[in-house]
Amino acid sequence: MTQTQTVTATFAASAPVRVVTLTASASFPVKASTAVTRTPRPRGDRPPLQYRFWRHDLTTGASMMVRDYAAGNTFA
Repeated sequence: MTQTQTVTATFAASAPVRVVTLTASASFPVKASTAVTRTPRPRGDRPPLQYRFWRHDLTTGASMMVRDYAAGNTFA
């Protein structure tokens, strides 16, 4: 079975921030239950940045927050 999901990184910043890259630790498609670490590389504000990650399921159209704001910029 193929499952497609979109991961969104949300930033809280005092100045505009944009994600320059969002890298994954594995190439897609991957087997179900394979851990994939996603790492955003932002530009436009000074540290410390806080990161929030959301998962969007394209099959159901539902979005779910998978990690609330924290300093770490990776999500697996």
